[in-house]
Amino acid sequence: MMPDTTTPTNDTLQRYYRFHARIYQMTRWAFLFGRREIIRRLRIQPLEDYVLLEVGCGPGTNITYMADQYPKMTFMGVDISPDMLTQARNKIVSYGKRISLHQVSYTEESFIPPHKPEIILFSYVLTMMNPGYEAALERAYRDLSSGGIIAIVDFHQTRWPWFRWWMGKNHVRMEGQVLACAQTHFVQTHVAIKSAFFGLWEYVVFVGVRK
Repeated sequence: MMPDTTTPTNDTLQRYYRFHARIYQMTRWAFLFGRREIIRRLRIQPLEDYVLLEVGCGPGTNITYMADQYPKMTFMGVDISPDMLTQARNKIVSYGKRISLHQVSYTEESFIPPHKPEIILFSYVLTMMNPGYEAALERAYRDLSSGGIIAIVDFHQTRWPWFRWWMGKNHVRMEGQVLACAQTHFVQTHVAIKSAFFGLWEYVVFVGVRK
């Protein structure tokens, strides 16, 4: 069993990111590996007009990057942290109605995406949803139509108990649970488990389609 530090409520995570939102861009580049890779793995053509929903969009780093790369696409971002979304809103002004942001838990049934997504992206968010990651993937399955694409990049595992404990103190669970759950709902088209910091931990890059 994981310690209680890995089962945060939405209020706990909001408090956590009230501070971390200020340093997110300065610090996360050092260990959130694979974020550009997962976008490349989607193999989106420049003029595709897909709708993409990012769950846990944070300060809008992925969404604004993709909006620049794919000018015909529409983007929706969901996050529970008002502080992270404040940063994101400051970035998206020039994109007009192509990007919409929503402060809500993705698993709340009251949330109805304003557009039907062809792609749903989870970037370093599912390992912080404990409980909740299963419900989020089940919700993604319902939101995507047949052939819709799921894209995940996240922490996977570590062989070092002390590091697993430390990540738990930061609300991250690293037991390979995200990949196992994704594989039960989606047909994988790409999966890679990669080592970070000389084997301190592993992260997973997963792309699949709705069964």
